[in-house]
Amino acid sequence: HETRFEQWHVSEGGLSGTYVERTEGLEYADRLELGPFVTMTGRHEGQGWSQDENGLTVLRQDIHQRTTISERAVEYALDHPEAPGQGIELLGESSAPVDAFVVQIHPSGGRLVWLFFDAGSGLIDREESVVAERRVVTIYDDFRRVGDTTQAWHHHVSDGSPNNDEDWTLISLRFDEPIAAAEFVIPADRRTLVEFPVG
Repeated sequence: HETRFEQWHVSEGGLSGTYVERTEGLEYADRLELGPFVTMTGRHEGQGWSQDENGLTVLRQDIHQRTTISERAVEYALDHPEAPGQGIELLGESSAPVDAFVVQIHPSGGRLVWLFFDAGSGLIDREESVVAERRVVTIYDDFRRVGDTTQAWHHHVSDGSPNNDEDWTLISLRFDEPIAAAEFVIPADRRTLVEFPVG
């Protein structure tokens, strides 16, 4: 299986830190550190899991089910442009906020998403989605090609509330490097409570 390793610098809610994701086939494990807070999610042997800031590990059927359904619908549409499937609709061309072709993604059971394909490059440089009844806007830029993959090395996420803004900058992206099997194993409870004030 192809392996993928990503390392990001993240700023969110006045905190900054790192996000690391390792992927091999259908297996993945990620770790987000923001200030004193550490959260992790992953999938191992078909079992989804998450670990919260207090180190409690919970087994999940699908952590991001609605998002996953929409992402799979997009992948299918890109592979079958002549018959993109249900829930995929080209709304037309937009000149603002960017010059782009706008595609609406809303498959059954999936999340409502609008993708803005840059009219010049064909790359997705803006995404809008509805999450918990709020419109979340992600803006992508600094596109770079690594091997056969072109990816935005920077994106900014906003839901209209400045305190919730997220800024992500890719530091490292590597493919086909060995990843130890232990990296994907579901972790035991860490149970290290985050206390304020410390002590």
